[in-house]
Amino acid sequence: LSRGQAIQRAREAFGSGRTRPLEFRLQQLQALQKMMSEREVEIITALKQDINRSQYDTSLLELIGINNEINLALGKLREWAAPRLVEKNLLTMSDEAYIQPEPLGVVLIIGAWNYPWAVTLVPLVGAIAAGNGAVVKPSEISGYSSLLLATLLPLYLDKDLYPVVTGGVTETQELLKQRFDHIFYTGSSAVGKLVMEAAARHITPVTLELGGKSPCYIDKNCDIRVACRRITWGKFVNCGQTCIAPDYILCEPCVQGHVVECIRQTLLEFYGPDPKSSPDYGRIINQTHFNRVVGLMEGYAPVLGGQCDASQRYIAPTILKDVPPHSKLMQEEIFGPLLPIVTVSGLDEAISFINERDKPLALYIFSSDKQMIEETTSGGVTVNDVMMHYTLISLPFGGVGQSGMGFYHGKHTFDRLSHQRACLLRSLGMESINLARYPPQDRQRARERVPVGIRQLQGGSLGRGKQEQQQ
Repeated sequence: LSRGQAIQRAREAFGSGRTRPLEFRLQQLQALQKMMSEREVEIITALKQDINRSQYDTSLLELIGINNEINLALGKLREWAAPRLVEKNLLTMSDEAYIQPEPLGVVLIIGAWNYPWAVTLVPLVGAIAAGNGAVVKPSEISGYSSLLLATLLPLYLDKDLYPVVTGGVTETQELLKQRFDHIFYTGSSAVGKLVMEAAARHITPVTLELGGKSPCYIDKNCDIRVACRRITWGKFVNCGQTCIAPDYILCEPCVQGHVVECIRQTLLEFYGPDPKSSPDYGRIINQTHFNRVVGLMEGYAPVLGGQCDASQRYIAPTILKDVPPHSKLMQEEIFGPLLPIVTVSGLDEAISFINERDKPLALYIFSSDKQMIEETTSGGVTVNDVMMHYTLISLPFGGVGQSGMGFYHGKHTFDRLSHQRACLLRSLGMESINLARYPPQDRQRARERVPVGIRQLQGGSLGRGKQEQQQ
């Protein structure tokens, strides 16, 4: 099928009403769950080929999360989709008032290459649960995973409602020319702007899961050894190619040396004396990104790591200290295994440093002081750990400002991909209570026609509206 035909078939399938029954949505979610179970080995193999990800990390970082999302949707869908009664006022006491979540239509899900299954299928779970059709566009950069997803999804899900479109930039641009009812994009801010621009032509709402430089503040009085252990894991898992990885460390000069030493010891424990030979250490996704990350190191003398091998797209876990705040390394998201340390005089300067820059997707604070939470803003925040807020699917995940808009995970995805329809069901009886709103607009006669119990509302918004009209 061509891209246009795939979208048209998805729209026709949605228009047929087949996604409306909850039983159909549950059946599709169960089929997706079956796919994840039956094809786990193939998925793990594809990620090993794409990014040299270990089987253990793939289960930990992607598969468990996807299955948790499916299980939650299966267990809660009837509750999520049920009408929600709302508070009524005096004029509507005898009416029925509720919010009914309903499908948006056909949504476009554009995935990313660093976690190609999670950031593609988690939104799809929400799209299915909410009763939408969905065109799925995996990233061509993670080529093995993209082709496998395109092969597997039609074997398990409704072929018309959930087509997979593969390809690169050209194919994505062509997709964005089409009208969708929502676009869900995960990736860079630069492409996010193009997605938003394309969506504006059709007044299509968007969810943009972008990135940015997520700061990590280490207080001099915290347990630095434990802090560095957790930071080292979050920074170097998936070879640093994680949108919520700690991008840089902020700390006082007096603890910088201790931070470096603790990270050195942790790296030795995690990956041994030669991370290149460790089965748990990944690789940069492709040569373009390898060259970009290597370029960010130019002009610096790493205190740890720095070794590179272009033939394997290998960059060692690397620490750079005393990095100037306005250096090239601090201007863009690193998205690789480089961890700069910027020194600040204390908590107040760290807060100012963060607030002077774009709002980050995540903020990490190793401190018992809540001042930084209260005086900064970010998509999410985790205290005394990194990235773990992402794993709690009762929390909304998303950015703010330059790090994105909209949020998802669990019920938040269902709500994001549903229209919250306002429903008021009235009776044709009790017409006397409506007399106040009808012409003639003579205040004295209107007061005589209004039951006493309603007159109190005349001082409220309804009364003000009439007075303004009369003036």
